[in-house]
Amino acid sequence: MKQPTLKRWTILDTLNASLLIVSILFLINFEEQPLISWLLIAVFTMWAGFLIFRNVVISKAQNDPTHPLNNAVKKESNSNDK
Repeated sequence: MKQPTLKRWTILDTLNASLLIVSILFLINFEEQPLISWLLIAVFTMWAGFLIFRNVVISKAQNDPTHPLNNAVKKESNSNDK
């Protein structure tokens, strides 16, 4: 079975970043819709937290040869070198 590679930035992250920009520009309005504004802020804060956490895990796996995800990270870095 092929082991999946770990990626720091995926297409889903690109879509989330685009939605964040659209939300900031057009949807966040604390005067008329405070609940939706707070929900959007909470969701995008969670996304940013998971993105940072994923990058920390990938960095730890790259630096530790005994880490169980080390092979997946090495495969990704080798494919980016081409």
